[in-house]
Amino acid sequence: MSNIDPATLEIVRNSLHSAAEEMGETLLRTAYSSVIREARDCSTALFGPDGDLIAQAEHIPMHLGSMPYALAQNFEVAASLSEDEILVFNDPYHGGQHIVDIIAFHPVFVDGERIGFAGSIAHHIDMGGQGAASLGTGVSTTYGEGFRFPPLVLDTTSREFDNFVRTLASNVRASEYVIGDFNAQLSANRRGVERLSGIATKYGVETYNEVLSELDSYAERFMRTRIAALEDRTATGSETVEIEAPGDDPVDTTVRVEVTVKGDELTVDFTGTADQFPGYINSPIASTHSAAYFAVLASLGGAELPISAGVYRPISIEAPSGTLVNPTEPAATRARMKTCCRIYDAVLRALADLSPEHVPASAFNSTTPIVFAKQFADHTEVFMDLPGGGWGAYPGGDGASATTNPLQNEMNIPIEAIEQDHEWLRVADYSLVPDSGGIGEYRGGLGVRRAFEIASGPASGTGYAGRLENGAWGVNGGGTGMTGDTSVTRSDGEQSPLGTVWDTPLDTGDVVSVTMGGGGGYGPHENRAVARVAEDVASGFVSFEQAIAAYDVESEVLTDALADLLGDGFEAYAAYHGWPTV
Repeated sequence: MSNIDPATLEIVRNSLHSAAEEMGETLLRTAYSSVIREARDCSTALFGPDGDLIAQAEHIPMHLGSMPYALAQNFEVAASLSEDEILVFNDPYHGGQHIVDIIAFHPVFVDGERIGFAGSIAHHIDMGGQGAASLGTGVSTTYGEGFRFPPLVLDTTSREFDNFVRTLASNVRASEYVIGDFNAQLSANRRGVERLSGIATKYGVETYNEVLSELDSYAERFMRTRIAALEDRTATGSETVEIEAPGDDPVDTTVRVEVTVKGDELTVDFTGTADQFPGYINSPIASTHSAAYFAVLASLGGAELPISAGVYRPISIEAPSGTLVNPTEPAATRARMKTCCRIYDAVLRALADLSPEHVPASAFNSTTPIVFAKQFADHTEVFMDLPGGGWGAYPGGDGASATTNPLQNEMNIPIEAIEQDHEWLRVADYSLVPDSGGIGEYRGGLGVRRAFEIASGPASGTGYAGRLENGAWGVNGGGTGMTGDTSVTRSDGEQSPLGTVWDTPLDTGDVVSVTMGGGGGYGPHENRAVARVAEDVASGFVSFEQAIAAYDVESEVLTDALADLLGDGFEAYAAYHGWPTV
């Protein structure tokens, strides 16, 4: 049993969390690119002396689940760092994710004793390679994806470090943004070093280490208790990654998983998953761990989940080498999120069988980056957006609308920020998509439509999408969410689909439009009260026609419910929307 009193334990725990959040705010406030500054595509965390996670900022689940793996894979090197040295890398085959995510760790010392590490990971707007934002759609190996570097030990006070920064800058587009964001990462880490050393100094290293041990033990006990409450058995899930295969022959892109509960331990086994793909959608093992862990922790842990390495210990992940979820070098990984979203959903499908009361309907769960680039005489501008779809409904509530998928947890990039940073780009449409959420006792959230017009060409457009064929699934009788869509409308009015992967030249007046579908519904639709359906219609979330057809509501009944809801304003609403009034 711990000798630390509960008050001290709680104070130190909150201090660690506050320190990690402060690191995140430092990174966000000093970043250059909108993908970090506005979308918050970055994460920060703190680790103990042995590399175990002790605190993290509430940023990107895909990052946070992989950072402990990244440090563990390189711990022997990290443990040798001196006070002025850092460990930095982006190699997906040495503990990283995809090459646009740079990971950096700083050691933390008190009186010459290493007491932990401060770490950050950030998505950089470009890392070179064939396409802008390193999104080369025809790339099949990581050699063509951009500037890849293995774990490097760099003395931040040395000429060697300056040379690395110059080399990085010369290999990327929009180098001012990339270097600015990299410096923001280092600033965040330095803040973490200051805060962590301050906490350990305040309470004493011996007490600090004892607190870390107790927090870790509690986290493990918490997770084991949650798993032990489930029935001992195995459930399966599968999801297919939507992508056009090269050549004429079909290629299997199915993620298959078995989730087994035995006592207080849980195993996630991807045996049977398709072989690695001859393209850029492969998920490196760190990303697979992150997606699978998050599905389990978010479902079973809930809001009370403690953040410490202990929560991972009762969960085992098995991913055969050479597959879509654990590729071998040099398979490309830039669009690994297409597969990670399907990993997450496949595990959730299995968990929905094991514990349906803990699992919501599927969110739209598709990463859909939209990248535009324009070459100027002396520089290149690159912009990337990641619009959100609808989240799935859950027992007791409708799904959230216009929200990025749970693995990303990114923020909306405001129209004003886009057009201020890139005068050659205009947002032509940004709106909710009515009828996109799956029906049910609780309705799925709505997706969004985001359209960009090239105000001054030429430029290029690149991106990828998912769920164009298979909408977000419902749970417990809930309906499926609407699928997505991608298209380009040329300045002469000609429109054509873009599909799941696109790379197209653009000129003045061309418009790229991406529609994100809605989340799945929860529970039988006949259990949704007519008054709730009327609220959806009045809010513009559901059309009058779909309310009648999908919810089996008679026109007269819905009209009466709308009249009761809107009162004196009903006639004006009905005339505007074309609803019947009798």
